[in-house]
Amino acid sequence: MKSVAVVVIGLNEAESLHTCLSSVFASHVKPARVVYSDAGSSDNSRDIAESFCVEVVGSVSGRRSPGAARNAGFEKCQEEYVMFLDGDMTLDAEWLGRGLADIERSSNLACVFGRVCEVRSQTGLIRRALSIDWTKRAVGEAKAPGSGGLFRADALRRVGGYEPRLLAAEETELGHRLREAGFRIECIDASMGSHDLGPAGPGAYVRRAIRTGRSSAQLLKLDRVWLGWPIVRPLVYSCVLTAAVTGGLVSRSPLPPLVALGGFCGLFLRQLTRLHRRTGCWSDALIGTANGYAVVLPEAYGFVSELLSPSSRRGCAARDGGL
Repeated sequence: MKSVAVVVIGLNEAESLHTCLSSVFASHVKPARVVYSDAGSSDNSRDIAESFCVEVVGSVSGRRSPGAARNAGFEKCQEEYVMFLDGDMTLDAEWLGRGLADIERSSNLACVFGRVCEVRSQTGLIRRALSIDWTKRAVGEAKAPGSGGLFRADALRRVGGYEPRLLAAEETELGHRLREAGFRIECIDASMGSHDLGPAGPGAYVRRAIRTGRSSAQLLKLDRVWLGWPIVRPLVYSCVLTAAVTGGLVSRSPLPPLVALGGFCGLFLRQLTRLHRRTGCWSDALIGTANGYAVVLPEAYGFVSELLSPSSRRGCAARDGGL
């Protein structure tokens, strides 16, 4: 079996880090190295990590972004493979064995990742919606990693690691560069672990969507226009809706809003049907589809506010308080 390192990243993860690191050391395949990359925690996260006798590092760039934290941890690794894990996740005991067996099948396979389930996914709509998001991922070749994953270290070094300036969508950006370099990414039918969303109120939900919108705008600032529709979707939807309502008010006709509403209903039903084929459950499909539309306005707000931000190409990761 090839050597593997595990890099755990976190910011103020004291409540979940002990469980996370315990799951890493409970893995059936023992990692040769475990690194905790801290993004400037103000709680006792670093003390918890040190109690496990793992190597603790901080982000060299000073940015509080997932990409910067992963890069800082990755720099300490000399192993052939590296597994990235967030501090609010746990690692399935069988994952490393399954992931290594799959990634060793092909030398151009840069990353494999599996299913992640949300802890207490049935205790609220937001947690359930996040868990359903994972059912949208088809098994097989993927465009980008998801929630970390197991990487071939040489492939990650060849493309320069993660983009440290992004608040989110760093995996989407990395996936593009890996595929451009001739590597493949696969989602396999196996449990990779679990994720604990933590506080899941409406405020946290909206902030998460705004951060996604901001990261989409950052991708444009970094000239990553090739990511296409996912970047501009919230802005397009919001502009169409605003134009339809404005047109109706100006013309005093209900037709423009009704046409826009009909179009959205058609798109909603199309996505609902697609998701039902994946989940096999109409209620899950409904929650998952509704979630996709509920985030449109806050994503659009984050998108526009970041585009208008004077920070320009410096990125806004350092201003954000979470990973």
